[in-house]
Amino acid sequence: MDSGQFISLIQSSLDSPTLDADYASQCDTLAVQPFPQSPCSNQSLALLKAFCSDEDTVKSYLLQDGEELDNQNNEGQQFFDLSAGSINSFTENWFSFNGQNKSSNRTIENPSTNSLSIESQWQSTIRDTYDALKTNFISLVESGYKMSLSLNTDNSEVEEPWNPDVSQKILSVSFSSLSLRSEYLSDDAVLNGFESLLMDEACAAFEGQKHLNLFANLNDTRRAIASPDCLISICSKIKGFRRIETNDKITLLSSNYIHLNVMEGIFHYDAAIDGWDFPEFKYDRRDTFIFNQCLHDGVVHVIETFPDRLRNDMNAVILMYLIIIFNPDSSELKYPESIRHEQFSYIHLLRRYLRTICESDCEASDNHYRLMVEIDRIKFLSEQCKKEFALLVNEPLKETITRAVAGRCRF
Repeated sequence: MDSGQFISLIQSSLDSPTLDADYASQCDTLAVQPFPQSPCSNQSLALLKAFCSDEDTVKSYLLQDGEELDNQNNEGQQFFDLSAGSINSFTENWFSFNGQNKSSNRTIENPSTNSLSIESQWQSTIRDTYDALKTNFISLVESGYKMSLSLNTDNSEVEEPWNPDVSQKILSVSFSSLSLRSEYLSDDAVLNGFESLLMDEACAAFEGQKHLNLFANLNDTRRAIASPDCLISICSKIKGFRRIETNDKITLLSSNYIHLNVMEGIFHYDAAIDGWDFPEFKYDRRDTFIFNQCLHDGVVHVIETFPDRLRNDMNAVILMYLIIIFNPDSSELKYPESIRHEQFSYIHLLRRYLRTICESDCEASDNHYRLMVEIDRIKFLSEQCKKEFALLVNEPLKETITRAVAGRCRF
């Protein structure tokens, strides 16, 4: 049989009336038999769709008004489209609810059972929406999420623009009595006696740990609170901090608290899990993105430009913490100059320490400048995100810190 005969045979079989009859019969059979009903409820099916990674079909529940929470019929709930702008919509709704919730908690001492039920349902709905957002990578990427980070393992490959404010501060320290004395009394690669004492005191205060435990119970909005006890314990072992007037101590800790927390996140970032593995909880980078995209983008930039080997250098980490703590720029400080002197001491010590671990003075100066720029970046970032951090806790930072400082007999 040649190829022409074979094609003719196939064509004739396709055109046969028997095939048409069989096809029509099958269609009639399907038409009279109803499709099996899913044992899942409409809500379950909708939630199942919410976890599919199709940008056109991914949707999640979020009620718009707290009074609607006690109405649990499936058809009354509304969907929010997970498009490029929906992450901002979710965040705004979450903060709006959280802010109202905290205000009501402060004014209502004995909330009714119905109020607790409404809040519980809100939390459940928000958690479902949050999980759907977190697992929808298409929506995250469309909103600007960066799937992977590149760490700075070589400063020569990461450009660091000139920052005039940071440069001015470094020059001020360089021409202070601390640096001028060091130029004549110190070997370039070895700390002198005063510098060694200052470094030893700082290391003893931190006791080899870089986790400050600044917040407690962040996974529970009813019990979340600032936890400054560890930070105060560290500061109480620093002679320069003990000499500061009490009100200035409170101002320093409260005004720089978020700055310290964000910097701690930079030090603890684990590229292997693309997030943070703290003793109390694990935190994914996507959580930061959904919480506040501005904060996430700023933190990512710092992580990618930070000299990576120094993120795990305990001495460098300690000195950067102390430079942040002794920040003299708060307008509420009564004696800012004495605090400025302490900060200059640690800026100078950081520069001297880097010289002992770097191959050349130029490399030490480059790393010193980069670390100071990162401190300045985090300071600006923390100022931008104060409102969001304030909504995380059930008590203003200053009140918590004031009570903690007052609870200690002396520093």
